[in-house]
Amino acid sequence: MNSVASEEGINLITPKSSPCLTPETFLAAISEAVECQAMIIVHAGAVRIPHEILRQADARGITLVFLNRYEGCETNSVTLDDYAAGEHAARYLFNLGHRRLAHVTVPDTNAPLRQRRFGFQNTCELLGVYDPGLFVTLGSEANGLWAFDDDAVQILFKAKDRPSAIFAVNDRVAHHVLMEAQRCGLSIPKDLSVIGFDNMDLAEQLGLTTFDFRCFEMGRQAIKLAIELHKGIVKPPIHITLPPRLICRTSTSCPSDEAVG
Repeated sequence: MNSVASEEGINLITPKSSPCLTPETFLAAISEAVECQAMIIVHAGAVRIPHEILRQADARGITLVFLNRYEGCETNSVTLDDYAAGEHAARYLFNLGHRRLAHVTVPDTNAPLRQRRFGFQNTCELLGVYDPGLFVTLGSEANGLWAFDDDAVQILFKAKDRPSAIFAVNDRVAHHVLMEAQRCGLSIPKDLSVIGFDNMDLAEQLGLTTFDFRCFEMGRQAIKLAIELHKGIVKPPIHITLPPRLICRTSTSCPSDEAVG
């Protein structure tokens, strides 16, 4: 966002308080925000900030915009349409000819991950290919680090009716799936197609088909929205949702005869 802010002649200041957003750290951040006109909050965690606390920023004349986080109808936000990404992933794989569609995620700690799963699952149901046994949650989280459960993915791959395609909730999970697939002797994409989410640098190296996180565009929209709200050009609350963009690489293809039957 720094480059976008520079183009607009805006100085971005990072609060000294903890990057982990809680009601306490939010109050600390606005107390530090001397002469601050707007705050863009990047927050994907599970903790919600009560609206009565959010209103304290408004009382100080600070415009709030949440980035990749929807905090309810009273707040301003710029998000990706994670639900639509899940829908798109299911239809893309189905149109390639896949019928055994799996989803691999991590414990649901935030709304974007849950929305991707819901979009994928609901679309699988509409297409008549939903199998709850192919929806897997991996490992646990501690101090921001994920511990993946290798057995959960291996069970998927060793099953008689194993999936021919997987939508991973993000690129880190997709990378783990690819490594486990290789360990099981599966060829990508002949035996298994994989889609990720985020478009990390690693995704290009892996040839991973994935959804672009669109961080630059979200940042640009958030700054533009903060300016327009502060100047009174638009009236709050404003919710901007960006459509997902699938980047197709070599980790997806039509299923082989062995993969489908």
